[in-house]
Amino acid sequence: MSATRRRLHAYALIIAINAHNLSAPEPDAYRLRDALVEIGIPENSIQLLVGAQATRNAIIQHLRSIRTNPGILKDAPIIIYFAGHGSRQRFPVPVLGTITAECIMPFDTLSTGGRVLPIPDITISALLGEIAKEKGDHITLLLDCCHSGSGSRDVDDNRGKLPENLIDIDQEEFQNEDGDIWCAFLQEDENTEVGLKSRSITTSHPGSLRYQGIKSHVLIASCREYEQSFEYSKDRGVPTGVFTSALMDALRDCQDSGAIWDVTYTGLFSRIKSFMHDDIQDLQRQFGRDKFDQTPQCEGYNRERHVFATPALPHCGHAIAPITATGRPDCFILPVSSLAGVRPDSEFEIYDYSRGRPRHKGRFRALEIDESHGTTTISNGQNVRLSPDAYAVLCVLPPPLHVDLSPDLHPIWADPEFQSDLRKRLNSNYSVDRFITLVRSGHTSKLRVSRSTSTGGVKVEPTDGRSRPIVLRDQRIPRISDTLTKAVMFYYHLERQVISSRVASPLDFRASELIESSPDDIHYLGTLMRDPEKEVVNFRPNEETHIYHSKARFGLSIKNHGGHPYYIYIFYFDPNDFSITPIYLPPTDNPSVPPGGELTIGYGNSGAAPLTFTVARGLAADPGFFKIFYSISPSEVGTIKQDGVDPNQQGDPRPGMPSYQQATPPYGSVLYPITVLSRPLGLRH
Repeated sequence: MSATRRRLHAYALIIAINAHNLSAPEPDAYRLRDALVEIGIPENSIQLLVGAQATRNAIIQHLRSIRTNPGILKDAPIIIYFAGHGSRQRFPVPVLGTITAECIMPFDTLSTGGRVLPIPDITISALLGEIAKEKGDHITLLLDCCHSGSGSRDVDDNRGKLPENLIDIDQEEFQNEDGDIWCAFLQEDENTEVGLKSRSITTSHPGSLRYQGIKSHVLIASCREYEQSFEYSKDRGVPTGVFTSALMDALRDCQDSGAIWDVTYTGLFSRIKSFMHDDIQDLQRQFGRDKFDQTPQCEGYNRERHVFATPALPHCGHAIAPITATGRPDCFILPVSSLAGVRPDSEFEIYDYSRGRPRHKGRFRALEIDESHGTTTISNGQNVRLSPDAYAVLCVLPPPLHVDLSPDLHPIWADPEFQSDLRKRLNSNYSVDRFITLVRSGHTSKLRVSRSTSTGGVKVEPTDGRSRPIVLRDQRIPRISDTLTKAVMFYYHLERQVISSRVASPLDFRASELIESSPDDIHYLGTLMRDPEKEVVNFRPNEETHIYHSKARFGLSIKNHGGHPYYIYIFYFDPNDFSITPIYLPPTDNPSVPPGGELTIGYGNSGAAPLTFTVARGLAADPGFFKIFYSISPSEVGTIKQDGVDPNQQGDPRPGMPSYQQATPPYGSVLYPITVLSRPLGLRH
């Protein structure tokens, strides 16, 4: 039974080109349009550029028009689809040097024998960044093309092969044609969260469509960058792309099961992979096992969002997905390990979507933590069926936080409403005494909680003498329990060590002051490099590093002197509000830094935003901590993040959140205390 269709405030741009013996893209474009109309996108919100309409200029102008289109609502889903030929080109880009770019081939590129340039990924990424600034980052990029250089989409590699003049194009022409678009992409924009420079490092160049750190879009591609995409005649009918056929099967499956409004990028991609696997197996039986070697990819920061609805998951960044079946109906695999705080006694709440709401499917216990693969096997001993949109939430059981609670606040602590609210926020069936232990005044504690004489509310003060107190404006139960919940999780993730042996950390961690690399070039203002005249700040594990307040921009660098390539996760822990802020997360299938390599953050090819170290007026110092997690396998460490306490807001309940080998440890964590000092009078920056 199909889900009831309702109007979806979304926009789609569908680009498809049959050329050089391709037969599937244009028929697929019309079928995809019909599929999107079926799920509720108005037909007048779907633009088609098909065949001769899809010129280079038309594609770029249509992408640019999305940014200024008054009919597209802020944060509405935007879907951009391309099917046709692709290629790879090498050409120079200022600052980045010579890059290898994945390109899409417009109609007039193909029809003129290459006299019109293809559109490289850095140009498309820049245009998507412009859209994200104005319309939000709820953008889906669907690519059914290959960039291996052969251009073939047919089982016969000679059919559809691009001629040499379309593969070898004058390098200098790209900058002449698209330099104005690139300059916006390469500039730093400090005033927007969807900055084009908020990117993670990968083996690709920063402008690559596969540069997952770009927050402007989620990419679902038909194949890896070195593979080919194929087309075939399905059921002896009209030709179709293997990827696009699976995409429409996945949309139809979501529609028929009533999950179309709930499906996340992860869930949609899981369905696409499943349908592609079945189709490719059938095709390989017909044409040979060496044919149709095609692996789809899903990349981007926002993979857990709904594809066709703006609201995010109710558990936001604490949702762990995908959940993978094991072959046993009572066991599943999650992409988390001890790096994310999983312990042998950990439990997980499992949720699945039904009729637009997450449905609780039960509490599962950890059976096995596989550190080498960054996964945990879970079970609840019962047969459970989960959809691809299911997710898990880690229920942490940390060591109790010792709190010195003033006697006049004991009635609030004993109030059943407070106890219930605190358990709800901790996502726990256990007594709150498992999480917080009250101690007598004068005994060792992490926090001192007392009445605030200035506001009449509550003062929450770390006892380490380094951090300033959090002063709540009143004594409302939700405010107090929200603050204590965040304190519990803050100290748990701050103090837990992830160790596989006692060998020293394989990482060197530094901060460098940055300057503009081309201050006199109007096109590249904001492109940053290390200032060679300033001293590098070397962080040492568990030793406090002092940095003076300034308005200067800083970049971070991590040097890997171990023997493994590592995935790197960097967080800033702020004891002044109990926030845990991700500084760098690698949402890619590629390690962040190779053996002997260097990861730079805030400059160079990382593209992540630079940092400033400042102290609020009237304060002498502002303490905090950098914490680095590293592993030879990817893991959903980002689930530990949390917003800080807002003394003026009630705070919404949230669920509970979620080590070295000889010479080259496979995983671990390193803590770097830091204090930003107010600059003494007379000392100039």
